[in-house]
Amino acid sequence: FFISLFLLIPLVYSSYLVYNDFQVHSNKISQGTKDLEKNHLLYEMMVALQTLEHNGVIYLKHGTELDAMHMQESERKTTDIHLRLFEFLDDKTKETYTGYYENIKFALLNKDAKIFAEQVYAYQHRLLSELSHFKLDYVSTHAFSVSDMAYLLSVELPFCSLLTTELKTLRTDKHEKRKLFMKIGELKSSVNKLDMILQNFGSYKDSFEELSLKYQRTLQLYSKHLFNQELDQAIEKENDLLMTQATFFNVLEDVLTRELEQEEASLAEEYKTFMLFIVAMLSIGLYLLIGAYMNLKTSLKSFVKATDEVSKGRFKSRIKTNNSDELGLLSQEFNEMIEELDYNHALFNEYKKAVGSSAIIFRTDVNGVITYANKAFEYTSGYSQEELVGSTFRNMRSRSTTHE
Repeated sequence: FFISLFLLIPLVYSSYLVYNDFQVHSNKISQGTKDLEKNHLLYEMMVALQTLEHNGVIYLKHGTELDAMHMQESERKTTDIHLRLFEFLDDKTKETYTGYYENIKFALLNKDAKIFAEQVYAYQHRLLSELSHFKLDYVSTHAFSVSDMAYLLSVELPFCSLLTTELKTLRTDKHEKRKLFMKIGELKSSVNKLDMILQNFGSYKDSFEELSLKYQRTLQLYSKHLFNQELDQAIEKENDLLMTQATFFNVLEDVLTRELEQEEASLAEEYKTFMLFIVAMLSIGLYLLIGAYMNLKTSLKSFVKATDEVSKGRFKSRIKTNNSDELGLLSQEFNEMIEELDYNHALFNEYKKAVGSSAIIFRTDVNGVITYANKAFEYTSGYSQEELVGSTFRNMRSRSTTHE
């Protein structure tokens, strides 16, 4: 019984700990997936703002019907992402984002290219700030470093996108050529750092190789067009750069999402296997516990029955048990006690019989009324048992004694 309890209690407690640990890890993975979705929208918003700015500037410069149509399409897409972001934002951040976006639309309405560009840039920097808070330290995968992945998604790629947008403003200013070359150097350094980190992504390394080469070639062509003052080609490659960066972000996000899903499935499988083991062990423990209870119940019934028999003077009653535990030992001791009691009782009866046939024995109550008399007293007094019981010595005399 106690062994069964000793097995059951740790198993139940272990089940609770495993379930709690599973819930914690599952919640972490769910939170990581939700954060990824939020960051995807943040980055998508950055790219959409860049497209909106590109089409907006063309519209403000030329004002053709086709330019207006492209600008409106970009605005519609940006508005859609802007509203979807609200699901992940608190009220204060919503208010801030709404302020930026309203200023952008107001600048477009007033055809103020300078304010328009400033507000777009400010909104993009705010989005970058939000991206930089993205952490994945609470989840783990075996395929790559999660900290590296978080760094690429929250720092390096958004930083590359902002550098690209800054290059756009610098290439139109003839007095900022030195700064333009420095920014291109920073972007190239960022691309090299990105490629170096991707080399540590194990089985995913080959998946990024082609995209990384495309990214580097696009940057080289962009730099070449800038140096040669080929602005139309530079603008085209500038958009290609942003699209490549967005593709990188999406691919990295897909990889991490897939890893998180696999991790969650693996965790669920491990939990299922462990719980099956726990259920099996609990079943065995319950079986032992029920067996121990039934055995205890049977033994107690035997004890009660034997005790009742002994209380009625039936000293031949014994407890039958095959147990080798404490109950078996107690049953053995009880039987030995009953045997000794039976022997003493038989001895007492023999003694009582011997005394009753040789000595005169009687009992009276406090009033002198006889309540018991043995055969010897009957023989000596000449009265029977029925005549003696209920009488006193005062109103009787021995029939074996003469009147004289």
